[in-house]
Amino acid sequence: MPARLEITLRPHLFDAEGASLCRKIESYFGWHVGQVRVIQVLTLDTQLSSSELESIREEIFTNPVTQISSFEPLATGFDWAIWVGFRPGVRDTAGSVAIEAIGQFLERQPQAQEAAYTSKLYILQEARLDRHQVETIATELLANDIIQQWRVYSRDDWVPQEGLGIIVPKVVLAHTPAVERLPIPTDESLSRLSRERNLALNPQDIPVIRNYFLRPEVRSARRLVGLDAPTDVELEAISQMRSDHCNHNTFRGMFHYRDLSTGKTEIVDNLFKTCIEAPTVEIQRQKDWVVSVLWDNAGAARFDDNHLYVITGETHNSPSNMEAYGGALTGIVGVYRDPMGTGKGARLIAGLYGFCVGPRDYAGPLRPQLHPRRLLDGVVEGVRDGGNKHGVPTPLGNLFHHPSYLGKCLVFVAGVGLMPTTLHGEPAEQKRTQDGDLIIMCGGRVGKDGIHGVTASSEIYSEHTPAGHVQIGDPYTQKKMHDFLLEARDQGLIAFITDNGGGGLSSSVGESARFAGGARVEVDRVPLKYDGLDVWEIWVSESQERMTVAIKPEHLDVFQTLARRHEVESTAC
Repeated sequence: MPARLEITLRPHLFDAEGASLCRKIESYFGWHVGQVRVIQVLTLDTQLSSSELESIREEIFTNPVTQISSFEPLATGFDWAIWVGFRPGVRDTAGSVAIEAIGQFLERQPQAQEAAYTSKLYILQEARLDRHQVETIATELLANDIIQQWRVYSRDDWVPQEGLGIIVPKVVLAHTPAVERLPIPTDESLSRLSRERNLALNPQDIPVIRNYFLRPEVRSARRLVGLDAPTDVELEAISQMRSDHCNHNTFRGMFHYRDLSTGKTEIVDNLFKTCIEAPTVEIQRQKDWVVSVLWDNAGAARFDDNHLYVITGETHNSPSNMEAYGGALTGIVGVYRDPMGTGKGARLIAGLYGFCVGPRDYAGPLRPQLHPRRLLDGVVEGVRDGGNKHGVPTPLGNLFHHPSYLGKCLVFVAGVGLMPTTLHGEPAEQKRTQDGDLIIMCGGRVGKDGIHGVTASSEIYSEHTPAGHVQIGDPYTQKKMHDFLLEARDQGLIAFITDNGGGGLSSSVGESARFAGGARVEVDRVPLKYDGLDVWEIWVSESQERMTVAIKPEHLDVFQTLARRHEVESTAC
C-alpha cells in the first residue's frame, strides 16, 4: 500500500533553499514573502510493512540531528503551499536511489513493481499574495509543465489530517503494442505521415524513400519475409538516420557566402565537407598527434607516449529551450557518453560548456517560453549537477548575452576523456564488430522519454515541437556504468562500444553492425521502464544513460557478473 513520508529541517534551523526562493520571488516579481520552508516528500509505492516503513524512516531518510520526519502531514501555520513533483514517466533519480537504498538496508531485492517518487512542498509564510501570484511563482520559478506537475493550496484549502494525500505518478499505458504497416502510395502520403508522426523528413528525401520501397528486388525480398508496405519501425528509423541532426543535411547544402567587411561573395558547396572534414583530414595528414577523427563518437589525439586524450562537443539547444535544467543536464551527461564510447572507451576527466541566452534583465514585449534569467539559472544548474554528480569537473566555459537568443538559446557542452594508447596489444582507438558478437545494452531502461529527439532538434522550434524529447539525465546511473565499463575494458571484454544517443538503438546498433555486415536484434529483450511501448518506440527511444556494447559469447558470464557487482543492468539483445 502506498505511503507518504515527509521530511523537513528542524524548526530552529535555517532553511537555505527556502531563503533562496524568498530572494528569487523578491528579485523576479518584487513580492515580499516572509519565510519559505521546504518539505521533502517521498511517496513509497511498495509492499513494506508498518515496521519496515518506520525502520527506513529512521535509518535511511532522516538525519536525527537536523531533520524531523513523519508519515503524517508536517505542514502547519502557513498562508500558501505549493507542491511540485515529476509527471508520470519522467526520470526520478532520487526515487530510484531510494528504492536501491531500501533494498540494501532490508537485504532483499525490490520487486519490479515497487517504486519511490520524490517531490517538494513549499510552505509560504507571511505571504500576502493572491492565488494568481502564487500560481505565477509555481509556474515561473518552481515547475516546468513539460516535466513537472504542481498544485497550490491556500490555508483554507488545506485539510491538516490529510495533507497532500497520496500522489503516485505511475505510468500505466492502456495500449497493446503492435507493428503498424504504413502504405505510402504517393509522395504526399509520405509527407503527411512525416508531419503527423513528427518525422521531420527532408522534402528531397521523400521521393527517394518511396522509390526504394517500390524497387522490384526490394518488394520481392520483402514478400519473402511477409512484408508489403513499410512498417512504422522502418520509417521511424529512416527518419532518425536522415534527420538534420544525424546527417548534417544543412551543412551539406549549398551556401552563398558574403564577407560583410569586403563585400566579396562566393559559393560553398557542402559546408561540412569543405570547412569541417577537409581541414580536419589535412591536419591529420600533417600532424602525427591526430590519431582518430570523423568516424567515431569523439576525436582522439596523442597526449603522451602512453595516453590519448579524447574530446567532443555538441549543442543541446531545443531541449534546453523547453526545460532549461533538464535539457542542459541531459546535454552534459549525454556528451560524456561520447568519450566513453570512443575506441574501446575513455575515462572522463573534464567537461566544458558555453551558454548564449537573451539579456538577463530583458523586459521587452516579446515573451520567450523561458525568461533568459530563468533559462540561464536552469542551464547553469543543469551542467553543474551533470558534472558534480558524475564525478567530473567542469573547469572551463563561456557566457554570451544577446537579444538574438531570445527565440532560442544555445547550450554548448563538451566532454574530455583519457585512454591508454594500447589495450591488450591493440590500438585503443580501434574497434570492430564481427559476425557472432553479442549485442549488450547497458545502463538505463527504455521509455517514451527521448522519442523524436533528433527529429525535433532538426526542425524550426515552434508550438508544434514535441515535448517528448525533453528528459532529465541521471548522472548517478551513468557514473556507475562508466566505472563498470572501464573495468570491463581493462579486462579485455569489450570488442566494440558506442553510446545510445540520437536515434537510440536504431543508431547505435546500426553503426555497430556496419563492420559485421548486419545484426539481428531481439527487441522484446530490451528492458523497459513500463509496459505498453510499441516496437518502433523501443527502437528509436533516446532514453538516457545507455551504452551498446559488442562482446564475444564466451565473455558473457564474466561481463554480466561484473555488471551485477557494479549494479548496472546489462542485457543481451
